[in-house]
Amino acid sequence: MGGQRPKKSPYHRVAYGSVDRVLSISQATYQRNIRNLPLPQERVVCLPHGVDIDKYQPNRDPAAITAKREALGVPADAVLIGLPGRVTPGKGQDVWVNALLALDPTLYFYALSIGGTDYASGGVEAFYAELQRTIAGTPLADKITFLRHRSDLTDILPVLDVVCIPSENEAFGLTIIESMAGGMPIIGSNTGSLPELVDADSGVLVGPFDVPAWRDAMDTLLRDAATRQAMGRAARRRVEEHFSNKQHVKRLMEIYTASA
Repeated sequence: MGGQRPKKSPYHRVAYGSVDRVLSISQATYQRNIRNLPLPQERVVCLPHGVDIDKYQPNRDPAAITAKREALGVPADAVLIGLPGRVTPGKGQDVWVNALLALDPTLYFYALSIGGTDYASGGVEAFYAELQRTIAGTPLADKITFLRHRSDLTDILPVLDVVCIPSENEAFGLTIIESMAGGMPIIGSNTGSLPELVDADSGVLVGPFDVPAWRDAMDTLLRDAATRQAMGRAARRRVEEHFSNKQHVKRLMEIYTASA
């Protein structure tokens, strides 16, 4: 839980009177719940999500990476920048696209948006159409692709080189730790829960609407393979140490046991 509006009406006081624990998926949502719910602080607990680190792993097979990129229509040796997430204004694809268009077009990179673009798959069609108009006719028109909804994200994430999360306000960001588990360095917004997930070793955080900062962060990582790789390794370690599903379940069991 972690809604942003106060819930302290007579109805909510009665409803929450029977609640033993509220689990908050990040420190950001924990603080919201402390502020907004009619509960004493000791009944509110922070329990971050966990990711299956056996399912989400780095891909260290060059042949498999090349084959997957070919299947996606991506040059095998281009630096591949991905943005996983539904194409909606809150996910920041407009900031990402404008930052990409501000990059040096001679840089050898390719950009993929992976997520629903229509109502049926969780996207906003008018927003997607506006993004397409922004890209059309630019020098990068053939270097930015929207894959739409995909069921093979587990296979796509590890063949990227950089993952961008320009969301304005992520309550947690499960896709972030999935990407980090896959060994991806992150460029993310410095808002919501992202500062809890991404540290200075595993990525770069910038303002969610700061197009020049997004451009500069991408430019730096595009040009520096060694830093990308070091951040990717640090990202994997961070998930193993703090955000694995095993740790999540262990903590959840402890909470239930303590409440019994």
